[in-house]
Amino acid sequence: MKELFEQKINQLRRLYKSKKKNGLLIENQNNFAWLLGGRTFVGLASVKAVVDLLINDNAVYLLSNNIETRRMLEEEFPNVGLAVREYPWFDSLKKQDFINELTDGQYLKDIEVEQELLPLRINLTEEEGCRLKDLGGDAASAMDASCLQINRGMSEKTAVSIMAKQCYERDFEPNILLVAADERIQRYRHPLPTAKTIEREAMLVIGGRRNGQCVGLTRYITFSEPSQEMLSLRDSTMELYALLFEETRPGQNLGIVFRKLLEAYKTLGYPAEWKQHHQGGVIGYNPREVRVDFDTNLIINAGQAYAWNPSLKGFKAEDTFIVGDTENQIITYSKDWPSNYLFTNRGKMEIPDIFVRKPLH
Repeated sequence: MKELFEQKINQLRRLYKSKKKNGLLIENQNNFAWLLGGRTFVGLASVKAVVDLLINDNAVYLLSNNIETRRMLEEEFPNVGLAVREYPWFDSLKKQDFINELTDGQYLKDIEVEQELLPLRINLTEEEGCRLKDLGGDAASAMDASCLQINRGMSEKTAVSIMAKQCYERDFEPNILLVAADERIQRYRHPLPTAKTIEREAMLVIGGRRNGQCVGLTRYITFSEPSQEMLSLRDSTMELYALLFEETRPGQNLGIVFRKLLEAYKTLGYPAEWKQHHQGGVIGYNPREVRVDFDTNLIINAGQAYAWNPSLKGFKAEDTFIVGDTENQIITYSKDWPSNYLFTNRGKMEIPDIFVRKPLH
């Protein structure tokens, strides 16, 4: 971890020097996490970190108000050896004084060089890939355990509380939790949980985060045999996902993959359905680092992670996978979950199916 941290700091020093500046100020959680991991937030949905990191030629400085310093040094970054500049929570001008002092006022903010930082975040090192695989496995386990406890007659809010518990027990934050019961599955693509009771079926979504890295997955459970309509939607959506999985390979242009996806929607008889929801894209230190659309022009590399989520009205396919040199690996799929199989140009592909189970008594 320390060697990787030093490697990344050297990359950032080269970056700000190339812009003829004396330092780089890291304010956003995603970039902080890429460098150090940790939890630099209080609210789960916040974008900016509650502390800042300033890199200059001499050191890496933690700029922290007096509320956060102890937690950061003792719990989040105990062995990093950060230089510390602390200021009173009520005197933010003191922070700016530190920045000016350490850079002679000549510095960049991370948001100003996002175009340069994005490739660093999304092209995962082997160590980062291993950590993401661990998170993916734990997210899949949390989903499996949740679906064994969620029962017909429960409210969506009760279901989501079970999901949250399973996530925290596996040491990751559920930064996205969605549940839709019955007819809400068709009505809403982003169904925040309500008091509605689950009667026949439910769609469950977990977006998990650990040390800043993110994964996403969607699953379906039913308490009776799925309808023919649901099975038809499943089959078509899985064909869309299989195409994306097959086409997301090193050297391919992500924009071309998107256009192939739109053609597939048309071939399956749903020419306009893609307009109802984004299709996903690159995942990493944001739930979506790149949300793919017509303007996307990115070359796919081995080591990148993807969370595609093609959907039709009533069904969505979503998992997280890492692009490999020879094949892709889904990291959010548990072998305990029911499977369905598709045959693609690359052979037989195993995809999570609908979980049909008897209600608990």
